Amino acid sequence: ILIEAGKDPSAVIGGKLPLIGSNGRAGKSDTIVCEACEYVDTFLQLYPAVSVILNIDNDHLDYFKTVDNIIASFHKFALQTSKVIFVNGDNENAMKAVKGITNAKIITFGFGKSNDYYAENIECAKRARDKFTIIKNGSKKANIILSIPGRHNIYNALASFSVADYLGIETSSIEKSIHSFTGVHRRFEMLGEFGGITVADDFAHHP
Repeated sequence: ILIEAGKDPSAVIGGKLPLIGSNGRAGKSDTIVCEACEYVDTFLQLYPAVSVILNIDNDHLDYFKTVDNIIASFHKFALQTSKVIFVNGDNENAMKAVKGITNAKIITFGFGKSNDYYAENIECAKRARDKFTIIKNGSKKANIILSIPGRHNIYNALASFSVADYLGIETSSIEKSIHSFTGVHRRFEMLGEFGGITVADDFAHHP
């Protein structure tokens, strides 16, 4: 979204992004997008202006031991954010992590209508591509058509839209970029169809 809006960001991400053919880029603006990882508390080395918390689940328990410990680390991460935290308002653990935060503004996204940004009129189009409307503070804000399937990608789109909207990017530009996004290499990457079966490559999930 930022690249196509001419914002020229730097980026450090965990997968290969087709648009740039890499997992990172050096831009000339003062904006950097970083995919932060909570494993062994690596993300606590970051002090972002804007943070996005998608969800918190029982991951990396070899290090954290309990979900409560994971939530506590995300709370520390939230404390290190200086301006705004975008958080999945549907995810109980994520909301626990930002409870009591006063150092940054909290903006929520999700499916529930109590969120600042929420999805409604969701319909599944051809090849499991989701279409939906984004509502901001009770008013229609955008019409989104994804090129990648899955409920989790609706959440990703909501998060991306809300941050880009906060950064002042035109709604039409955000809509176009979200629609053109086809995913990251090996993150539920759609390879095609064979004999009527859709084939996807995803290294991170198990049946």
